[in-house]
Amino acid sequence: MFSPISGIIECLLTKRSAWLAPGLLATLLLAPVSVDAANQVALDIVKSGFQPAVPCDTIYIGGEYELRIWIENDVRLGGISMFWNVWMDEGGAWQWLAQSEGYGRLQCVTIIPGSRLVGAFDLGGLQVNDWLMDGISPDIFGVGGAALYAGVPPGPMEPMISVHFRLDGPWAPGYIGDLCVDSISLPPCGGFLFIDMSGPAIIPRLVDIPACWPVVLKCGNPNGDNDVDVADVVFLINYIFRDGPAPDPLPLGDANADGAINMGDITYLLRAAFRLGPQPQCPDYQPPLRSPGPGTPIYDANDWFIRGLCDSLFDFR
Repeated sequence: MFSPISGIIECLLTKRSAWLAPGLLATLLLAPVSVDAANQVALDIVKSGFQPAVPCDTIYIGGEYELRIWIENDVRLGGISMFWNVWMDEGGAWQWLAQSEGYGRLQCVTIIPGSRLVGAFDLGGLQVNDWLMDGISPDIFGVGGAALYAGVPPGPMEPMISVHFRLDGPWAPGYIGDLCVDSISLPPCGGFLFIDMSGPAIIPRLVDIPACWPVVLKCGNPNGDNDVDVADVVFLINYIFRDGPAPDPLPLGDANADGAINMGDITYLLRAAFRLGPQPQCPDYQPPLRSPGPGTPIYDANDWFIRGLCDSLFDFR
């Protein structure tokens, strides 16, 4: 019996798109496709390195975070395709942070250990399309994969994929804005789709998407934990006198906004932490500018999962 997942797999392995295209396209169009509450996708953002991971209500410029993709499915999934659009107000910028176990060109996307996605995509692993991720708002990326035998076992909503990033801007005293993430469809075939191992295509329900988080610039917080307290004083002492890690970005440690990080900032922070003096100020700072990428199309020739699916659905070559 011909099914979407078998068609995708055969396309990926043989690339015989000329005769696969009509059959696969007809199957996808004629298969039962519905938005099913038992197959859902949701998002949250958590602070990197903190356990247990607690979803953030607010995120702070200079902080490192993980955008987590949650998935619930009531059938074994043989394929997933998801595309996302990330944007902020004018001046919004971030860095995608490479991980040792990361996927894609930027290596900023990881599979969450212990999730049902571990080992699920036995046909090439997790595929990441990150050619439109340059760290300047807006960014677009896609994640997906296909399975020949394993697949994603059914189960409740749980975080499965993390996208690691650090907010860099806009750096503006008193700034309050929003970071938003939404699903996006990129024709001809870049969009949201779950594929049951047994054949039917499923459009997952998106829970509270698009999702937005308030973004705040909080200065005088060199350790990046979003609180101005004695821990920041200790952090600066270690940085200045004991070759400890530097504030990232560096101006987060310039609590008195005099353009230098020294004993004056330690004294200023100590007084602020005990409410004996004013709260930290934001120094003038321009985050390093990153030029946009080379304009590579979202369907790059090396992205064989997306390109293979497109080749089989449409004569995309």
